[in-house]
Amino acid sequence: MIEDQENLEEEETEEELAPAVDMGIVAIECADCGRPLLNMLKVRDTEDVSKIKVICINKRCGPDGERGESWVHELQGHYFHSTIKKRDIITSMVEEDGIMVIRMDKT
Repeated sequence: MIEDQENLEEEETEEELAPAVDMGIVAIECADCGRPLLNMLKVRDTEDVSKIKVICINKRCGPDGERGESWVHELQGHYFHSTIKKRDIITSMVEEDGIMVIRMDKT
């Protein structure tokens, strides 16, 4: 009987941790030059809301010869992220005024 109870508890845990499913991709691009920067893959519907802004890799595409940036994207649910080009890397992720600001560079 104890073994059956343990198996039941394991089954319940497995159901709670259902595998992630591709529910759509949001491609984030630079608002200044249009370069694709980051893919956000939705894996789960939840009530969580995140605001994300990505700083462009191109060093002088924005105003005044500085790096451009994406528009602020409001995403609801759980997401995984990936760079679009292999040589791109995420150098920092910092929350500023409730918006996750992601900075990228080239390797």
